[in-house]
Amino acid sequence: MDKSASESLSIISGDVSFFTYLPLTMKPAIPPLITSVSSAIFIKSSQSNFMITTTGFPTPSIGFTGALPAGVSFNDNGDGTASISGAPSSTGTFTLTITATNSYLPDAVQTFSLKVIEGCPDSKSCLLTFSMSMSPHFK
Repeated sequence: MDKSASESLSIISGDVSFFTYLPLTMKPAIPPLITSVSSAIFIKSSQSNFMITTTGFPTPSIGFTGALPAGVSFNDNGDGTASISGAPSSTGTFTLTITATNSYLPDAVQTFSLKVIEGCPDSKSCLLTFSMSMSPHFK
């Protein structure tokens, strides 16, 4: 059965002179699954955002354990997504355990790595240098 499909069941009861028809739609239980990648990179003192995504029915709630850098917060959006956002005030690698739960087991657990790196002191001091060797071929 397709996990997103619904099953229908009709209940009919009564005697010869009176019938009651009650349609009932049931959705299958789907345990939570975290579908977003397990790492992100933020730049120190710059506003950044990362979206955690999940699947499951009913819609999973999302939580975490571990320490976020100062200036960064975690928010369960209540729709199967969560946000890690803010402007971190320190650099380093921060390891979180993200858990998605709904009424059905198993819970989804992901080890998440948030790396915060130094940015440029000002926009003129950082240059990106690269070289490319290209030889186009025409037919």
